[in-house]
Amino acid sequence: MKKEKNILLYGLSAGKYEFFNKVKGEEIDLGEREFQIDKKLPTFVSYKSYSISTYINEFARILFDEKENLKTPEQWQQFSQDWPKYISMSHKNLPLWKEYYRCMKITAETKENYINNLTKQGCKNGINMAIANPNIMIYFVLDKLNMNFVTDKAKKFKSSYTGIELRYIYRHWSEAKESIVFFEKNKEVKAPWIKGKYIDAWERYANKRAYRLLGKKIRKAIEEREARAFQELNESILQHRPTHEYMDKEEKYWELSKLIAKTSEVHPKKIQNTQVSTFQKNKEKGFRSFKTLREFGNKKATVNNCKKKQLEYYFELSI
Repeated sequence: MKKEKNILLYGLSAGKYEFFNKVKGEEIDLGEREFQIDKKLPTFVSYKSYSISTYINEFARILFDEKENLKTPEQWQQFSQDWPKYISMSHKNLPLWKEYYRCMKITAETKENYINNLTKQGCKNGINMAIANPNIMIYFVLDKLNMNFVTDKAKKFKSSYTGIELRYIYRHWSEAKESIVFFEKNKEVKAPWIKGKYIDAWERYANKRAYRLLGKKIRKAIEEREARAFQELNESILQHRPTHEYMDKEEKYWELSKLIAKTSEVHPKKIQNTQVSTFQKNKEKGFRSFKTLREFGNKKATVNNCKKKQLEYYFELSI
């Protein structure tokens, strides 16, 4: 006899709850996708066993209760091993705690993600559970979901957990496609990036993401070169090399700065829009200050009674 899979429901709360209620009332024929529901229990009670939110909320309660005991890396390490002991009796019988625990990676380095983005991490954890365990299947309900908001990462929907989940599945589709099925209007459908009217929207999302990642790589490479140029320039100043040597380095620095600024002005189809960071602006402001001081220092250097220590002080101000 074929072993029944454990089902996790994903989608907007209203859409997946309505879907579950219809399955329970046998209003939807899932065929081979059918799963057993305890019809003796009220819907809101039986529904909890199939919602990833139940696991996330219980773990959030545990984390809140133990937060005063999580001050050091050692305490976090111990907590990462012991937290299943604190699951309440009302939630002990949920079928997927073992898999949920195995897919969580709590360390001193990742703790901030669980503190600040607990629900987001929990949703992704459920998807990773399905990918890693053949006995788990995700039913993703697309009803009531604005797909354009998801793919365009519209401001009012950007932080929506359902949008985050769907984009995460898209990015891991090669691994997840055997573990996730989609439903819309009470029927099983293909993934929205495989078939349907939103294929172009998902292609736009893929292009934007690719250009954004490319832009980050380009900016990082430029900033690394810029940092080296700026460091060499400062070394020239500190070592009091002849003026023409660090003037060349100054020109190199500003050329790199202008190149960084250009990456912020290119159309998103080429490189995703980014702004010059506050750090970058501060460096530019400091460098303009240096130019003024350098010119002033050069003029002072022509004066016979200009003291060397005073000139050094002017240069130090620019660093």
